[in-house]
Amino acid sequence: MSIKIRSKVKLHHPILLAAWPGMGNVALGAIHYLRKKLAMAEFAKIDVTQFYHPEGIVVVDGLGKLPSSPKSIFYNLIEPPIIVFENEIQIGGEEGMKLIKLVLDFAREIGTVQIITAAAFPTTSSYKDPSQIFGVAGSISGMEQLRRLNIQIM
Repeated sequence: MSIKIRSKVKLHHPILLAAWPGMGNVALGAIHYLRKKLAMAEFAKIDVTQFYHPEGIVVVDGLGKLPSSPKSIFYNLIEPPIIVFENEIQIGGEEGMKLIKLVLDFAREIGTVQIITAAAFPTTSSYKDPSQIFGVAGSISGMEQLRRLNIQIM
């Protein structure tokens, strides 16, 4: 497994909040803000070099070099038991599926009971309009939970 554990943590039925960059980095920004506000500690990271293939170079003072590998880091909070996964790059295709499988296997291994991901969703609205939250569930019970929270089902 290419997940490097920095510190062993024992969480009782944690929830995993995961975010990747996307439209305007809305999801990543929201999860990052939450992590900072809760002062969550880094406890594991994924070496994404096996999944990530740079599509360009970085030029500094006329010298070209490969960009740094993006970060993929897990953070935790003991009480309430929350894990945050922040990934700095959106990896598609087969490599992206392998990365997702790695994240899901790790979540299962550490006893995660629920996974919540965030993303931006374009709508025709004004900045003056109230914010909206839409949801998609992976099960009927998940959809029922979204409805109880007054989250609009997509």
